[in-house]
Amino acid sequence: MVAVGVLIAAALTDTSDFGTQEAWLYVSLLTIGYMVSRGLAKSGSGDLYGATTDADHRNGR
Repeated sequence: MVAVGVLIAAALTDTSDFGTQEAWLYVSLLTIGYMVSRGLAKSGSGDLYGATTDADHRNGR
């Protein structure tokens, strides 16, 4: 939604202030930032199916 807002703002403003090149640059930066944040969120999540607990180790599993 933010990327759409940036593109709409670029379409509505004067090109000398905020042109299409700047708009697509910001959309690209927003996309890269989103992908990095999702990657960090997924890397921090635990492996639910392969995880072992301390109780499993104590019971010899």
